[in-house]
Amino acid sequence: ISGLRKVVPDFSKSMVISDASEDIYVEEAVRPKDAPILLIIEDNKSIRNFIKAELSSKYYVFEAADGLEGYVKAKEQLPDLIISDVMMPKIDGVELCRKLKADILTSHIPILLLTAKADDANAIIGYESGADDYVAKPFSIKVLKARVENLIKSRAQLKSRYIKEIETTQEETYPENSIDRKFLDRIVAIVDKDISNPEFDNKLLMQEIGLGKSQLYAKIKALTGQSVHEFIRTIRLKKAANLLKDKPASISEIAYATGFNSLIYFSRCFKKQFGVTPTDFAQQTTPQGDE
Repeated sequence: ISGLRKVVPDFSKSMVISDASEDIYVEEAVRPKDAPILLIIEDNKSIRNFIKAELSSKYYVFEAADGLEGYVKAKEQLPDLIISDVMMPKIDGVELCRKLKADILTSHIPILLLTAKADDANAIIGYESGADDYVAKPFSIKVLKARVENLIKSRAQLKSRYIKEIETTQEETYPENSIDRKFLDRIVAIVDKDISNPEFDNKLLMQEIGLGKSQLYAKIKALTGQSVHEFIRTIRLKKAANLLKDKPASISEIAYATGFNSLIYFSRCFKKQFGVTPTDFAQQTTPQGDE
């Protein structure tokens, strides 16, 4: 079969329910360039290879054979989702989940735990560790695929909601995860402290926040869908919008006060974010008593 490779998994010692009696074929190299990144952490090589083969046509898939290797790769790759076994050597899945959810670099990553212990007590332990979903072995690959897709979609919906709130003058709610909320609040505070400085950029933010370029980019992109540069600009524009509502200053004064050197560029960015020019925005938000 052209463009397909046959996958013959060894289910003799696995915990996978076969969904069909016929041969399984996996389409190769058809995933989109912006496909989500998955990390599979599973000490059973047969199960790990089978899951990877089934998901590789839709996602970029990395793998790890134990909890420690998985922890290292999670921090290196910063995947969009992690599928992890619970019973593993070196670091078990529950402890791994706790460590990743407590780390600022990885706290936002959805984690799906696989376990042979299907009782409620173990499910509760898994969720209390911060796991986003829980699949009991033996599992159907169709069910696993559906759970993965749902987690990816849920993360995308949260990202859309957060960026909508960031780009408007609504009060920020940001992610429910307290670590992620504190992270974004800290970035906003850092930018706000130096907001009138047009030279404040990605490099200065990296120094203040204590993260590397790729780490900071990946974290902000994962939470907001924006690049670091775009997020800084969004913070500046939101500050400008609040100043236009609250202070009787000229538009040019507000533009320069929020770090824009060019009034034309400020107006263009402002209209793109809020849908109206700064002048129209100021008129629309003028309190009736001041008219």
